[in-house]
Amino acid sequence: MTTRLVPLIILVLVSTAGLFRARARPDQTDQTDQTDRPETVEARRNSEEFRIGKMVKEIALALKTPENPESLKTIVTHGQDSRYYVMIRGWLVQELKGVESQLNATRDAEKKKKFQARQKLMKTAIRRIDLE
Repeated sequence: MTTRLVPLIILVLVSTAGLFRARARPDQTDQTDQTDRPETVEARRNSEEFRIGKMVKEIALALKTPENPESLKTIVTHGQDSRYYVMIRGWLVQELKGVESQLNATRDAEKKKKFQARQKLMKTAIRRIDLE
């Protein structure tokens, strides 16, 4: 009878040891198998969240560099997408209020030029998004 129980006891001990190890050190579990697979990385890149994040970063960069001729094009392209129109237009309006406040508060001529360029970019972008 004991010879029949030995394999069963070993199986139970091995199974339980794995459970205790995983529970005792959850940060040490091997999660690289699921997250580093090429198909998982590709799926993340194609996800809606990834595209929105990329769009937000592109618009943020465009707002920081009004002298770049591609900035207006980037903002308008994303702003004309009806799914994101409200979000982007609202963002531009809030940014515009902040820039106008800074423009009115500053006395430095160099900073005024910078704020005026950003103000012009945002006003033009809002007009284009609304009209097209």
